[in-house]
Amino acid sequence: MGDIVAERVTGILRDRRLVVLLTVQFLAGLAAAPVLALLPIYVDEQLALGQDFTANARTIWLLFMGIFALAGGALSDVAGRKVTIMIGLIGSMAGALVFVLDSPVMIGLAIPILLGAAEGLYVTSSQAYLVEASPRNRLALMTGLWFSGLTAGNAVGGLAGGAVAEWAGFPALALYVAIATGVVALIALVALPSLERSSEIDPPGFRVAIAGYGHLLRQKSVQLLVAMQILRTFFWGGFPIIGPVLIDALSGSKFVVGAFVAATTGIGLASMLIVGWHSDRYGRKMPVLASLAGTAIGAALIGVFLGNIVGLFLAGAAAAAFAWALSGQMTPLAKELTGPGESGRAMGLVNGAWSLSAVGGAQIGGRMVSTHASEAFFIFAGLALVALACGFMLFRRIEMGKRATHGIGAA
Repeated sequence: MGDIVAERVTGILRDRRLVVLLTVQFLAGLAAAPVLALLPIYVDEQLALGQDFTANARTIWLLFMGIFALAGGALSDVAGRKVTIMIGLIGSMAGALVFVLDSPVMIGLAIPILLGAAEGLYVTSSQAYLVEASPRNRLALMTGLWFSGLTAGNAVGGLAGGAVAEWAGFPALALYVAIATGVVALIALVALPSLERSSEIDPPGFRVAIAGYGHLLRQKSVQLLVAMQILRTFFWGGFPIIGPVLIDALSGSKFVVGAFVAATTGIGLASMLIVGWHSDRYGRKMPVLASLAGTAIGAALIGVFLGNIVGLFLAGAAAAAFAWALSGQMTPLAKELTGPGESGRAMGLVNGAWSLSAVGGAQIGGRMVSTHASEAFFIFAGLALVALACGFMLFRRIEMGKRATHGIGAA
């Protein structure tokens, strides 16, 4: 199967649009990673404020990412994918200001709003570009590569940013973020091809595009997709907060915490690529439903094994694998449930739902980690089970629609 996946990836990467998009994705992750990774350190050392401040700033960031994911979906359908990608990348340069300002209002409110807005615009339009440029029977695998590029960029960027801050200080880190983000924007401007619009579809005005969300949300299938995305994301909103804290408490070792984060990330990316290949070839139903069930079971097992480091490590890795695999399925599902010219808004819906639900999961995790951690994971498991029920109903509607279409064609 590895040879087949490699062959498909090689075929996809002959397309210049996809090569440049993945390159931009990697470099964007490299440029942005130091802001999120080192913000808590800057808040502690330079502002002498507690990590509640950082958590609140991140919450604002995610909220505005969700809001502007919706705006970015509409804008990319109106103005084009590349234009919206450029706006998002240019806006991300505001991250450099974090490391040269000492105003709590700017760092805790204004900058997170700007960064959330920029990230919402960039991520949604980049995914919409991916949807339009990818062959339909390769979209889940391509989504896995898209996520892999961002994750790899974040890993390299976190190391580079940490080295710059350690050896040259925070002002130099600000310069690194500004230059790196500017270079990414320039590469996107020069090298990323604009996508040709279908001559049969006229781009809507922005107000019409925003109103189009109402049309999408009146469709039962889209309602079920959004509900599924919201309910299953609570787990992933809380797990990255609670998981490392629990591993640290049990092991007393920062190395073990790092190994846990690396293992869950690596296993998650591998599962996204493998499951993506499978769903492109054999269909979305079983991968999606199995991933939802696995997320629910994994979350429950984490709650059971909180006092056992081996059990917690294994259950966390398994749950992460299912959660990542499911993330790779949401983009192709959203594309398949919406019509021509709506790809941007389809991505806006799934990204907006993810961001807002991640805030809810982070709040549950942050508030319950020290006193009711087990209960938090049982809550996440219950929500994932409801998401699984939504998944069953969604695929039932899809299959009924296919049977009705075939019946009409036969008649």
